[in-house]
Amino acid sequence: MLKFCGRLFIAILLVLMAVLPGGCQVAQPDDPSPLSALIQKLFPESSQQKRQKLMARLGSPDADLRREGVLMLGEGEAAGWKATPEILAIMAIGDTEPQVRAASVGVLFRIGEKERLPDVLAKASQDVSALVRLESVAGLSQGGDDSSRNLLLNLLNRDTESEIRGRAAEALGNYPNRRAVQALIAALDDDDFGVIYHAQQSLRKLTGKDFADDARLWNEWFISTKEPFAESGAEK
Repeated sequence: MLKFCGRLFIAILLVLMAVLPGGCQVAQPDDPSPLSALIQKLFPESSQQKRQKLMARLGSPDADLRREGVLMLGEGEAAGWKATPEILAIMAIGDTEPQVRAASVGVLFRIGEKERLPDVLAKASQDVSALVRLESVAGLSQGGDDSSRNLLLNLLNRDTESEIRGRAAEALGNYPNRRAVQALIAALDDDDFGVIYHAQQSLRKLTGKDFADDARLWNEWFISTKEPFAESGAEK
Protein backbone atom coordinates (compact mmCIF):
# COMPACT_ATOMS: atom_id res chain seq x y z
CA MET A 1 0.00 0.00 0.00
CA LEU A 2 2.85 2.42 0.82
CA LYS A 3 4.48 1.88 -2.56
CA PHE A 4 1.18 2.28 -4.37
CA CYS A 5 0.45 5.52 -2.53
CA GLY A 6 3.89 6.84 -3.46
CA ARG A 7 3.31 6.13 -7.13
CA LEU A 8 -0.18 7.57 -6.98
CA PHE A 9 1.09 10.76 -5.34
CA ILE A 10 3.62 11.32 -8.11
CA ALA A 11 1.08 10.50 -10.80
CA ILE A 12 -1.41 13.03 -9.39
CA LEU A 13 1.23 15.75 -9.34
CA LEU A 14 2.34 15.00 -12.88
CA VAL A 15 -1.18 14.91 -14.29
CA LEU A 16 -2.17 18.15 -12.58
CA MET A 17 0.99 19.83 -13.75
CA ALA A 18 0.35 18.70 -17.31
CA VAL A 19 -3.20 20.05 -17.42
CA LEU A 20 -2.73 23.34 -15.58
CA PRO A 21 -2.79 26.21 -18.10
CA GLY A 22 0.64 27.75 -18.62
CA GLY A 23 2.47 25.03 -16.68
CA CYS A 24 3.52 25.81 -13.11
CA GLN A 25 2.07 29.03 -11.78
CA VAL A 26 2.45 30.69 -8.43
CA ALA A 27 -0.54 29.96 -6.21
CA GLN A 28 -2.52 33.01 -5.15
CA PRO A 29 -3.48 33.49 -1.48
CA ASP A 30 -7.10 32.68 -2.27
CA ASP A 31 -6.28 29.64 -4.41
CA PRO A 32 -8.63 26.89 -3.14
CA SER A 33 -6.27 24.09 -4.24
CA PRO A 34 -3.32 23.35 -1.91
CA LEU A 35 -1.88 21.10 -4.62
CA SER A 36 -1.24 24.15 -6.80
CA ALA A 37 1.18 25.50 -4.23
CA LEU A 38 2.75 22.09 -3.79
CA ILE A 39 3.31 21.67 -7.51
CA GLN A 40 4.92 25.10 -7.67
CA LYS A 41 7.26 24.10 -4.85
CA LEU A 42 8.17 20.72 -6.29
CA PHE A 43 8.71 21.56 -9.94
CA PRO A 44 10.84 24.52 -11.07
CA GLU A 45 10.18 26.33 -14.28
CA SER A 46 12.05 24.94 -17.26
CA SER A 47 11.49 24.59 -20.93
CA GLN A 48 8.10 23.09 -21.70
CA GLN A 49 9.68 20.37 -23.83
CA LYS A 50 12.10 19.27 -21.13
CA ARG A 51 9.39 19.29 -18.48
CA GLN A 52 7.03 17.22 -20.62
CA LYS A 53 9.76 14.71 -21.45
CA LEU A 54 10.62 14.27 -17.79
CA MET A 55 6.97 14.02 -16.74
CA ALA A 56 6.27 11.39 -19.38
CA ARG A 57 9.06 9.19 -18.06
CA LEU A 58 8.50 9.60 -14.33
CA GLY A 59 4.77 8.95 -14.73
CA SER A 60 5.11 6.07 -17.18
CA PRO A 61 3.75 2.59 -16.35
CA ASP A 62 6.97 1.26 -17.93
CA ALA A 63 9.62 0.79 -15.22
CA ASP A 64 12.46 1.27 -17.71
CA LEU A 65 11.10 4.68 -18.68
CA ARG A 66 10.64 5.68 -15.02
CA ARG A 67 14.25 4.70 -14.44
CA GLU A 68 15.27 6.89 -17.37
CA GLY A 69 13.35 9.75 -15.79
CA VAL A 70 15.16 9.21 -12.49
CA LEU A 71 18.53 9.28 -14.27
CA MET A 72 17.50 12.49 -16.06
CA LEU A 73 17.01 14.10 -12.65
CA GLY A 74 20.68 13.52 -11.91
CA GLU A 75 21.93 15.22 -15.06
CA GLY A 76 22.82 18.85 -15.72
CA GLU A 77 20.39 21.53 -14.62
CA ALA A 78 17.89 19.03 -13.20
CA ALA A 79 20.37 17.82 -10.57
CA GLY A 80 20.28 21.27 -8.97
CA TRP A 81 16.52 21.73 -8.92
CA LYS A 82 15.05 22.13 -5.45
CA ALA A 83 12.40 19.60 -6.38
CA THR A 84 14.83 16.88 -7.42
CA PRO A 85 15.70 15.44 -3.96
CA GLU A 86 12.04 15.23 -2.96
CA ILE A 87 11.04 13.50 -6.17
CA LEU A 88 13.94 11.04 -5.87
CA ALA A 89 13.11 10.29 -2.24
CA ILE A 90 9.52 9.50 -3.18
CA MET A 91 10.63 7.23 -6.01
CA ALA A 92 13.31 5.52 -3.87
CA ILE A 93 10.79 4.53 -1.22
CA GLY A 94 7.55 4.35 -3.13
CA ASP A 95 8.11 2.91 -6.59
CA THR A 96 6.96 -0.66 -7.17
CA GLU A 97 10.02 -1.75 -9.18
CA PRO A 98 13.44 -2.38 -7.61
CA GLN A 99 15.43 -1.02 -10.56
CA VAL A 100 13.65 2.31 -10.20
CA ARG A 101 14.13 2.40 -6.43
CA ALA A 102 17.81 1.50 -6.79
CA ALA A 103 18.39 4.17 -9.43
CA SER A 104 16.66 6.76 -7.24
CA VAL A 105 18.87 5.91 -4.27
CA GLY A 106 21.98 6.11 -6.42
CA VAL A 107 21.10 9.46 -7.98
CA LEU A 108 20.10 10.94 -4.64
CA PHE A 109 23.52 10.02 -3.28
CA ARG A 110 25.43 11.25 -6.34
CA ILE A 111 23.86 14.71 -6.37
CA GLY A 112 25.12 15.24 -2.82
CA GLU A 113 21.72 15.55 -1.15
CA LYS A 114 21.94 15.66 2.64
CA GLU A 115 18.50 16.26 4.15
CA ARG A 116 16.56 13.27 2.80
CA LEU A 117 19.43 10.89 2.10
CA PRO A 118 19.86 9.39 5.61
CA ASP A 119 16.22 8.30 5.86
CA VAL A 120 16.23 6.95 2.30
CA LEU A 121 19.43 4.98 2.90
CA ALA A 122 18.03 3.52 6.12
CA LYS A 123 14.96 2.25 4.29
CA ALA A 124 16.93 1.14 1.24
CA SER A 125 19.30 -0.93 3.38
CA GLN A 126 16.27 -2.99 4.49
CA ASP A 127 14.60 -3.20 1.09
CA VAL A 128 13.32 -6.62 -0.03
CA SER A 129 15.39 -6.24 -3.19
CA ALA A 130 19.09 -7.04 -3.04
CA LEU A 131 19.63 -4.54 -5.86
CA VAL A 132 18.33 -1.70 -3.70
CA ARG A 133 20.22 -2.83 -0.60
CA LEU A 134 23.43 -2.98 -2.62
CA GLU A 135 22.87 0.55 -3.92
CA SER A 136 22.47 1.79 -0.35
CA VAL A 137 25.97 0.66 0.61
CA ALA A 138 27.70 3.34 -1.47
CA GLY A 139 25.89 6.09 0.39
CA LEU A 140 26.38 4.49 3.79
CA SER A 141 30.11 4.10 3.16
CA GLN A 142 30.45 7.88 3.10
CA GLY A 143 28.05 8.64 5.94
CA GLY A 144 30.62 8.74 8.70
CA ASP A 145 27.97 8.76 11.44
CA ASP A 146 26.85 6.17 13.97
CA SER A 147 23.61 5.47 12.15
CA SER A 148 25.36 4.70 8.85
CA ARG A 149 27.90 2.52 10.61
CA ASN A 150 25.17 0.55 12.40
CA LEU A 151 23.31 -0.04 9.15
CA LEU A 152 26.50 -1.34 7.54
CA LEU A 153 27.13 -3.60 10.53
CA ASN A 154 23.63 -4.99 10.15
CA LEU A 155 24.21 -5.69 6.45
CA LEU A 156 27.54 -7.38 7.16
CA ASN A 157 26.16 -9.51 9.97
CA ARG A 158 22.76 -10.45 8.59
CA ASP A 159 22.33 -9.95 4.87
CA THR A 160 21.73 -13.16 2.93
CA GLU A 161 23.57 -11.91 -0.18
CA SER A 162 27.33 -12.41 -0.10
CA GLU A 163 27.96 -9.48 -2.48
CA ILE A 164 26.19 -7.12 -0.09
CA ARG A 165 28.08 -8.49 2.92
CA GLY A 166 31.33 -8.01 1.01
CA ARG A 167 30.52 -4.43 0.05
CA ALA A 168 29.48 -3.69 3.62
CA ALA A 169 32.81 -5.08 4.85
CA GLU A 170 34.61 -2.86 2.35
CA ALA A 171 32.61 0.20 3.42
CA LEU A 172 33.36 -0.38 7.11
CA GLY A 173 37.00 0.30 6.29
CA ASN A 174 35.99 3.98 6.47
CA TYR A 175 34.87 3.63 10.10
CA PRO A 176 37.64 3.57 12.73
CA ASN A 177 35.45 2.08 15.42
CA ARG A 178 35.95 -0.91 17.70
CA ARG A 179 32.57 -2.42 16.84
CA ALA A 180 33.49 -2.23 13.16
CA VAL A 181 36.79 -4.01 13.81
CA GLN A 182 35.07 -6.74 15.82
CA ALA A 183 32.53 -7.32 13.07
CA LEU A 184 35.24 -7.44 10.40
CA ILE A 185 37.20 -10.00 12.39
CA ALA A 186 34.06 -12.11 12.73
CA ALA A 187 33.52 -11.79 8.97
CA LEU A 188 36.81 -13.64 8.39
CA ASP A 189 34.80 -16.79 9.12
CA ASP A 190 32.26 -16.03 6.39
CA ASP A 191 31.51 -18.78 3.88
CA ASP A 192 32.23 -16.48 0.94
CA PHE A 193 35.78 -15.67 -0.13
CA GLY A 194 34.79 -12.21 -1.36
CA VAL A 195 33.49 -11.25 2.07
CA ILE A 196 36.68 -12.54 3.70
CA TYR A 197 38.84 -10.60 1.23
CA HIS A 198 37.07 -7.29 1.84
CA ALA A 199 37.11 -7.84 5.60
CA GLN A 200 40.89 -8.40 5.44
CA GLN A 201 41.44 -5.28 3.37
CA SER A 202 39.36 -3.14 5.71
CA LEU A 203 41.15 -4.48 8.78
CA ARG A 204 44.50 -3.63 7.21
CA LYS A 205 43.27 -0.16 6.30
CA LEU A 206 41.91 0.55 9.78
CA THR A 207 44.71 -0.91 11.87
CA GLY A 208 47.84 -0.95 9.75
CA LYS A 209 48.28 -4.60 10.80
CA ASP A 210 48.17 -7.77 8.74
CA PHE A 211 47.26 -11.14 10.16
CA ALA A 212 45.84 -12.34 6.85
CA ASP A 213 42.55 -14.18 7.39
CA ASP A 214 43.47 -15.64 10.77
CA ALA A 215 40.60 -14.55 13.02
CA ARG A 216 42.31 -15.99 16.10
CA LEU A 217 45.43 -13.82 15.64
CA TRP A 218 43.34 -10.76 14.90
CA ASN A 219 41.31 -11.31 18.05
CA GLU A 220 44.37 -11.83 20.23
CA TRP A 221 45.95 -8.64 18.93
CA PHE A 222 42.73 -6.64 19.19
CA ILE A 223 42.08 -7.66 22.79
CA SER A 224 45.63 -6.76 23.81
CA THR A 225 45.82 -3.28 22.25
CA LYS A 226 44.33 -0.04 23.50
CA GLU A 227 44.91 1.94 20.31
CA PRO A 228 44.02 -0.33 17.38
CA PHE A 229 43.70 2.32 14.68
CA ALA A 230 46.45 3.01 12.20
CA GLU A 231 46.67 6.79 12.02
CA SER A 232 45.54 8.97 14.91
CA GLY A 233 44.10 6.21 17.03
CA ALA A 234 40.93 8.25 17.33
CA GLU A 235 37.81 6.15 17.46
CA LYS A 236 34.65 7.36 15.73
